[in-house]
Amino acid sequence: MTRRTTLVLLLILGSLPGCQTYRHTRQASEAVSLQNWDAAVYHYLEAMSLDPTNPRLRMELQRARLKAGEEHFRLGMRFREVSDLRRAEQEFALAVQLDPTHQYAEVELRKVRAELEIRDRRDAGREHAPLKAAEDAVSIDTTDLSPEEVVARMLAVLELKA
Repeated sequence: MTRRTTLVLLLILGSLPGCQTYRHTRQASEAVSLQNWDAAVYHYLEAMSLDPTNPRLRMELQRARLKAGEEHFRLGMRFREVSDLRRAEQEFALAVQLDPTHQYAEVELRKVRAELEIRDRRDAGREHAPLKAAEDAVSIDTTDLSPEEVVARMLAVLELKA
């Protein structure tokens, strides 16, 4: 390879992370304009992984997280109003995960979990068709696990049973 070719290749390779950051930042901006806050959070996180010291990205990510958290909180409240407690729990949990400072979401999450526990206990004790786990069921506490970790635990259980 000639020296000039090597230089051109180095310049191209050196600019790739910048291109990736630009692409994710552009996609995040598009998501913001559509008020798709979850997508905005994802793309800002991707951009931040490539440029972790960028203060503008950090600020935009925080704004998107707050907006996404508020959106999930509102969805949780709607699900709670129609007594869909499982979906309300999921939305409140997302709201808290996206915005740990959202105290009202945390309170609502605790309330919904308490209501679910009471409902499940009541359903397990009813005379007709009680809510019970199968005799060979395996319980996995997914509280602090990512979706990937849940799947990994499930696969590990299946391998043990096979």
